[in-house]
Amino acid sequence: MSVIYAKLKRDEIPNVILFNEDQVDEKLSLLFTPPGLKNSIEYDCYGPQSLNDEIFHVDLLNDQWQKIKDVYETDNSRAAHLDNSGYADQYANIDVIYRVTSDAISFKNIRPSQLALQQGSLEWGDRPVFEAPSEKVLIDPPVDLYINKASKRAYFKSFRNASRIAWVLKEFFDDATQQHAEEALAFDVFNIAEFDVTEVSPRNRKRLARIKGDFDIDLDDSRTVKRISEYADKYERTDVFENNRIKICSNAELTEALDVISGSFYTNEVTDDVMKATSTRKLH
Repeated sequence: MSVIYAKLKRDEIPNVILFNEDQVDEKLSLLFTPPGLKNSIEYDCYGPQSLNDEIFHVDLLNDQWQKIKDVYETDNSRAAHLDNSGYADQYANIDVIYRVTSDAISFKNIRPSQLALQQGSLEWGDRPVFEAPSEKVLIDPPVDLYINKASKRAYFKSFRNASRIAWVLKEFFDDATQQHAEEALAFDVFNIAEFDVTEVSPRNRKRLARIKGDFDIDLDDSRTVKRISEYADKYERTDVFENNRIKICSNAELTEALDVISGSFYTNEVTDDVMKATSTRKLH
């Protein structure tokens, strides 16, 4: 059994049936078939947020799956009792369309650019045929989010697009990166007595993870901390250290400290000007 729903941007009865099981033909079903699930890779909060050829996956916890069920209709056995009217005047308010089967749910975001408001069109045959202006929703081929019901595994190509549909993915990202931020800032070199770690921005959470990961900087090593302090003095970042510790009272101060720790300042060998890199990475 396959039913296609729409989630509308309205508070009352946001989920409505677009096509019941008798109306979903093969061509319509193909629009909700995701490619390459067997070759998916586990999503890394600190890695690329989208890839050209690969599909990511995350495994949802029971409470995360329940939050998705609270927002979307996921059981077609209730379809007969669900209101399938009242959206004729809600054309421009379609937020997401999704297909529900016994095994999975396939979601597609509907973006403003896909709402073809009162546009005429030409269709080609033996001769051009003019189609009068009408309201249409254009459906893109890609599936933005696919969830296997049994395994509770969610698949997607773009984390940004998928998290717009399922906010629990955003929570998944926040929980994972928040934990890593707390672990990084627990090093004794940091003085965070006047700072709430929950205020660390997503960008700085990622930078904290890279210090330990990509850069392999041991903030528990006294020689490394001494070199960081000397580097701060060299480039006149005198506010970063206080009593041989990095004092963090705000996210802005953490940003400045991470600029120092990651070696973002350098001297241009051509002009002798002091420069600051917007991003840093190892070449070898």
